Amino acid sequence: MSEFHCVIQAKGGIGKSLVASWFAQYLRSRTDDPLCVECDASNKTLSRYSGLRVQRIDLLDEDRRINRRRFDELLEILLEDEEKAVVVDNGQGSFEPLAQYLLEMDAVRQLKAAGRQTFLHCVVTGGQHGPSTLAGLATVAKFLVEDSTLVVWQNEHFGSVDVERARELTQTCSDRLIGPVVMVRRGHTFQEDVQEMLSRFMTFDEAIASDHFRTPAKSRLSIVRTDLFTEIEHALDGA
Repeated sequence: MSEFHCVIQAKGGIGKSLVASWFAQYLRSRTDDPLCVECDASNKTLSRYSGLRVQRIDLLDEDRRINRRRFDELLEILLEDEEKAVVVDNGQGSFEPLAQYLLEMDAVRQLKAAGRQTFLHCVVTGGQHGPSTLAGLATVAKFLVEDSTLVVWQNEHFGSVDVERARELTQTCSDRLIGPVVMVRRGHTFQEDVQEMLSRFMTFDEAIASDHFRTPAKSRLSIVRTDLFTEIEHALDGA
């Protein structure tokens, strides 16, 4: 069965594009070559990774209004069987329009009938963004999870996540829930290496093979990659 992975949250600046890029790299590590689709016109991050296969579809027009034809274009890509895995990075501005479109078109059920399994990846954080991301998680869990699988990512960069509250909000769809995938906040040196890699829009493989990083930095990035991919693998074992 082919897969549709959509990173979706109402809050911006919490690591959605990071999750999309890292998950795409995970899929590549298991021999899939996913098509990545970037839908956020205001935050062109994923499309700056030359090491990923990325297609841009701006779901909103120049006046920030819904463009149904572009939503149709995205759905058509997903309904075709040419791509084994598609990873969509959905922006903050198109969160509500995409959610409405998926519901109105009964899109997840259409995809299921076409042989494509849907995974909704939702990022939650701690700190000042915690309440907003939990509210977004509640929306996804309540309205969008039917016939799909919810993957919760805990981004600890902003502080400790309210795990109990997240569990409460997803209780009604616990049979379709996997994770959490914990994005651990590491020590300062590890963080510097990761940030340097991200600032250059490099994949882990590119950074580790690059002359830009010294051997100790490459070792640290390799540790981060191994731990992250293992975390994802353990989460998906329940799918």
